Amino acid sequence: MKFLVTGGAGFIGSNYLHYVTEKYPNDIFVCLDALTYAGNYNNIKALKSKPNFRFIKGDIRNIDFIDGLFDIERFDYVVNFAAESHVDNSIKNPNIFAETNILGTINLMNAAVKYGVTRFHQVSTDEVYGDLPLSRPDLLFTEQTPVHASSPYSASKASADLEVLAYARTFKLPITISRCSNNYGPFQFPEKLIPVVISRALKDQKVPVYGKGENVRDWIHVSDHNIGVDMIVRNGRDGEIYNLGGHSERSNLEVVKTILRELNKPESLIEFVTDRPGHDLRYAIDSTKAEQELGWHPTHNFESGIKETIKWYKSHSSWIQDIESGAYLSSYQPKKIIIIGANEFQNKLIMRANSLGYETHAFAWAANDFGERTANHFYPVSITDKETILKKCQELKPAAICSIASDLATLTVNYLAEKLQLPGNPTSISEQCTNKYKMREIFAKNHIKVPKFIKISNESAKDYSHLLKNFQFPVIVKPTDRSGSRGITKVESIDKIPPALKVAISESFEHAAIVEEFIEGNEYSCEYISQNGKHHFLAFTKKYTTGAPHFIETGHTEPADIPLKFQTKIKAEIEKALTALDIKNGASHTEFKIDENGNFGIIEIGARMGGDCIGSDLVKLSTNHDFVKMVLDVALGNTLEFNPSSNNFAFIKFILSPKDLATISQAASTCKDTLYYQSPVHKFDHQVTDSSTRMGFAIYRTSSRGIANKLKEILFNEKS
Repeated sequence: MKFLVTGGAGFIGSNYLHYVTEKYPNDIFVCLDALTYAGNYNNIKALKSKPNFRFIKGDIRNIDFIDGLFDIERFDYVVNFAAESHVDNSIKNPNIFAETNILGTINLMNAAVKYGVTRFHQVSTDEVYGDLPLSRPDLLFTEQTPVHASSPYSASKASADLEVLAYARTFKLPITISRCSNNYGPFQFPEKLIPVVISRALKDQKVPVYGKGENVRDWIHVSDHNIGVDMIVRNGRDGEIYNLGGHSERSNLEVVKTILRELNKPESLIEFVTDRPGHDLRYAIDSTKAEQELGWHPTHNFESGIKETIKWYKSHSSWIQDIESGAYLSSYQPKKIIIIGANEFQNKLIMRANSLGYETHAFAWAANDFGERTANHFYPVSITDKETILKKCQELKPAAICSIASDLATLTVNYLAEKLQLPGNPTSISEQCTNKYKMREIFAKNHIKVPKFIKISNESAKDYSHLLKNFQFPVIVKPTDRSGSRGITKVESIDKIPPALKVAISESFEHAAIVEEFIEGNEYSCEYISQNGKHHFLAFTKKYTTGAPHFIETGHTEPADIPLKFQTKIKAEIEKALTALDIKNGASHTEFKIDENGNFGIIEIGARMGGDCIGSDLVKLSTNHDFVKMVLDVALGNTLEFNPSSNNFAFIKFILSPKDLATISQAASTCKDTLYYQSPVHKFDHQVTDSSTRMGFAIYRTSSRGIANKLKEILFNEKS
């Protein structure tokens, strides 16, 4: 099972992670923390070497980041410790408490609903109940006690709890809530009572106590709290609230005197200060429900727990010193990765890099794209402005440069990698992998089968009749240097050439078109990952298009229905072509055609993974190979890791019309639990002229061949 633990670098969350990563070695725990002032990477640094732990720096207030993370990771459980929690700070700045504690929780729940988590657990506080009178020691908070918050902090937590309960009822989100009393123990940030008293008393400094110190709290050791959280997450009943208390009521003054006594410090260090506004009088928890239903009981009494805590702080003086000096704020130093591009498809790369703990720096035109909000740092610079990007990279000193699904971005990636002496491809391949005419010349020179072809520019277009007199029609006319179905036309006769040339040349960056004889057969693509000149096959994909004349992609399926007897020959020819093009590192996407007799011809090769979610989604869904991570590993110079292969089926269907929208809905309702992702759908207010103008898409996956055949029939009108 995979757990998202938010706020895991804080006091309680870090202790929880130390406990569960040790107890459950086969579960994966992903820690998400914004590392604000109270989040300390040093609290969890020791977990870095554990195979079942990962850290991601991110903010639950960033809705696009959260959605992208859930899309990439597909968590089973969410345990939400993330919160602003210091009452004094909530009085000074209530807004940040509402943003993090309420809106952040809503962002997490929206993603939990969308991606179908097994359980969402909200870690809350007994402060939502308000306070109890000092004169009634018999009164305790139960789960039925109405919320009656006293501070902006407790109000924000109470609001979040109510939202959690509302999501359970409205959206059927499986939830649990735990409400605990005051925690103490290792890693508690020295702004709270117990670590403040310990740290100041050790230095013989005055110890501040609010009012007369009469306020009473029920103290629970953090390890007891986290054992309870674990029990609730795994065994609690859906929709239920569980109180967790330590059965250790003490006034603040009693706590301070106990610590001073243990440290052999005089009570004269106590300094009474002006009371906090709205200071709650007494908290006391009734934990009967958790004790009877789950068998949970606190194992620490206050006397043993406080001795243990004092011992920890005395033996971790450097931890406190780092906080007091501010050094802890720079304890997290991730590797930096430069990503060229920030659109929806590039966002898969940005989020995968984020999820692996890298610091992402994205460069792209400012267009309000996903990556502008999900990258750790975004720079509104054209992806073709190589020198400006290079100058910034020289300042940042990144560990890697990469991009996916964009020929134009690949040119910049190769240039930067070469200048910065990072893993990549030589800049010499940039033109031959993005210019179809030069690619054809290299193929012909290396005896790789290609159709008859010719380059026609504006200047030579008037002589088209003479230039094409020996060509067999139909032919394909397309820009020499564009992708994504832009400017492509199938031409049946020579008199139709002029308008096709006009379109192709206008779309071309170099104002030129390539004309080539049409290859018969079904269209497919092939994904490879290369490292240091060694090529590794990943997947074949079948392509569906609108057909002639423009061949706009309507969908893709994996695995492709290519007979095994043809696959070896195809792979050998593609690997020969990759070597001829000098593609040594990173992803490659080969488009080709093959007929029923096995006659095979390469259309083109890009030194990047297939767009249209082929590389970013379909490969992993169908084969289990993490193609996006492989791109990152090659760019970083890491050894490639190949997951155990699976034999699943994956599909993407593009929305070009309202009819397609009805089709994807039919597929989802007919083939239950196969819809993996559906993008936002744009308005049907324009004509689809190429892949960039489609309205949206939906991705499906299944492990059943029978269901896969049904999906093909519904989505592509193809019967097996």
